[in-house]
Order: sequence, then structure tokens, then C-alpha cells
Amino acid sequence: MRPTLFIRLPEAAEDPVAWLIRDSGEENEMAAAEHARLEDISLHAPGRRVVVLAPAARILLTQTRIPSRNRQRILNALPYALEDQLAEEVERLHFALGQREADGTLQVAVVARRCLADWIARLRACDIEPDALVPDLLCLPWEAGHWSALEERHQTLIRTSLQAGLAADNENLETMLRLMLAEHTEEGRPATIRWYQAPGAEDPPFTAVDGVNLLPHHLEENPLGLLAGAYDPTRSIDLLQGEFSRHERLGRLWRPWRATAALLLVLLAVSAAGTAADYWRLQRERAQLQQHIERIYLDTFPEARRVVDARVQMERRLAALRSGGSGTQGGFLELLRRVGPALKAVQAVELRRLAYREGRLDLALRVRDLQHLDRLKQRLGEAQGLEVEIQSASARDDRVEARLSIRPRQGAGKGGV
Repeated sequence: MRPTLFIRLPEAAEDPVAWLIRDSGEENEMAAAEHARLEDISLHAPGRRVVVLAPAARILLTQTRIPSRNRQRILNALPYALEDQLAEEVERLHFALGQREADGTLQVAVVARRCLADWIARLRACDIEPDALVPDLLCLPWEAGHWSALEERHQTLIRTSLQAGLAADNENLETMLRLMLAEHTEEGRPATIRWYQAPGAEDPPFTAVDGVNLLPHHLEENPLGLLAGAYDPTRSIDLLQGEFSRHERLGRLWRPWRATAALLLVLLAVSAAGTAADYWRLQRERAQLQQHIERIYLDTFPEARRVVDARVQMERRLAALRSGGSGTQGGFLELLRRVGPALKAVQAVELRRLAYREGRLDLALRVRDLQHLDRLKQRLGEAQGLEVEIQSASARDDRVEARLSIRPRQGAGKGGV
């Protein structure tokens, strides 16, 4: 668990604030309590659990009976169940629920709504977010069958049970004790009252009240050390409930943004749907493009039997053509470069078809007459250094249709243009 920062708020806002840090280790070590301004104490808050002790003089600890077990119904009924005990209008008060006793009695802490809001505002103004805000009275040591009291300069805190007690001014202390004891039956009266005296407090003028003895304990340091050491969240009442709880505060911060968040979620959903649609469309186009590439590859190289990666296979085939194919001199492009000028130089030559395979270029031509065909063969052989074989020649429609087979001459270099 995290170390805990304890802060005890004074009744007067201008008075210094007591604070200490309690380690959560096995030995539960505590630093000595000190007094400082809230602004300075806030430096110790990060990374620590913050428990704030509120002055019990501003808080009424009482009890009532409400049959319901539903928390919301109890909260709705509380103001009217306690109305006779309250001096202020219930609308101005905040009710915090404590534990329910075995007999059905419900412990309640009541504080002015404005007072609680002021405490929280003072803390948050110094960047202190309390994890718990409890009456300081309910941090006194307590043991069944005994009461405990903390006497300070101007007031005394008296804890009469697990979640009950009050703060009394020292001038009327004895009278208050007698009235409190009179409210209890003989069985409910304490055996003793452990009386803790803060430094600077005067000894009470009595050592017993109505037969109940006081067991004095003189404190040598700030009483916050005593309160922090006895603090038990299960035996106290946290005032940060209802509208003052952290959950409710986050809810109030969240409510104005609900519509914006909902709109953002809709936009994200629309954007995701659009992205998914684009993805599927592109995937479909990619598949179609791949099929188109494969079809071009097979049309270009009809002897190909297996298509693994049409793009790569096409590049390899083209590279082989550029480098001369199957080990013969000159590739397709080289042969075409050398044949082109001859075709251009000889008039009345019409190229009908060409094919290339195994280092040989096959041409299907139409020429004016056999003399032009012979002239073309000579030019290819002499000027371009090529071997030319006339595979066929036939006259048709006053023209000669011929098929030539052309390949680089063995041992000859590349011809010029």
C-alpha cells in the first residue's frame, strides 16, 4: 500500500494545518507531526494516499433507524428521519452514512453542505485531492466498553462508541460528560475514559465523573500522531459520499461531454466503416490487376506453363531477352536494332509479322518484287553482319510474300547503323 499523508484541518481557515506521513510498511513508521500551510503540504501529496481529518465541532454524529436496506431510499429518508435533531434546513446539510448496528441502528454524520464544500475547495486549490475526509473525533483510539477523549486548549473530543461522540468546549466539559453518561444505561456506561491531553492543555479539575474514572495520558507531541496511528477506515465515516464522492465528481465532469463523446464514437464508426470499404475495394482491384498482369504475361509468353509471380517472371524473361536469350549473340532488342535500318532503307517493304525465339528473329514480309527481297537480304547480310535465310517466297496480288529467318552471324561482331 501507498504511504498515507494525514492532514488535520483547523476550525479557523487562517490557522496552520497539522500534517504527517505514515509509512505503510510493516512497522507503520510515522514522521513527527508538523504545522504548515496547505500550499506547502501539497508538495508531499503526489504518490501518497491523502486522509483529511475534519474538525468534529462542525459535524454532528448521530443515529437513527430506517427499515430499508436500499442505500438510495435511506438517503432520501434520512433528512426527514433526523429533522427534529437539526437546527438548519435539511436542504443545506450533507448526510454521510456510517455502519448499521446489529439492532438496526444506522450511524450518520451530518455536516453543513457549504462547510464541506469549503474544505474540499481549500484542498483542491492547493492541488490536494483527498482520498478520505473523516471527522477527527472518529480517529481517537477506541475499545469496546471504554470511552476515549482528547483534551486540547479550547475543546475536548469524546468518542463514545465506534462511530459516535461529540466535541465539547472545556468550560462545560464536566456538565457535558454527566449528560452523556446519563443517556446510557448501566450496561452501556463505560468502565473508564482514556483521557489524552495534548501539549498545553490544562489538567481537568476532576478525576472521575459519576463513578467513571479518567485514565490520563499526557501527549508529548502534536495529537495528530495519536489520531493517525488509531485511524481505521472501517471504523470511521467518510464524508466524501453522494455528490461529494470522487465518483460523482468524475460523473459531473463527464456529463457535459457525453454528447460530444457519442458524436465522436459515431464519427469513428463511420470512419472505420469507410476504411474497411476502401480496403475491400482495393483488395478487389488488386486481385483484378493481378489477373490482368498474368493474362498479359501468358499472352506474351504462350509457352509459359506455370505462373507463380507474373511480374517477377516477366522481368526475368525481359532481362533474358535483353542479354541475348539462350546464350546466342545479341538478344531480341539487338537484332531488332540491326534489322530496323535495313527495312527502312529498302523501299516497298511491308512488315506483316515478327517472332523471336531461341536467338532467331522470324519476319513475315510483303515486298514489291524479288529484286527488292534480294536487296534486303544483301543489306542485312553485308551491312548488318547477319545470317539471313529466305524460308519461303511466293507471288500474290502483284506482291511477293516472304518469310525470313535472321540470326547473328557466328563470329561476327555487332553491326553498325
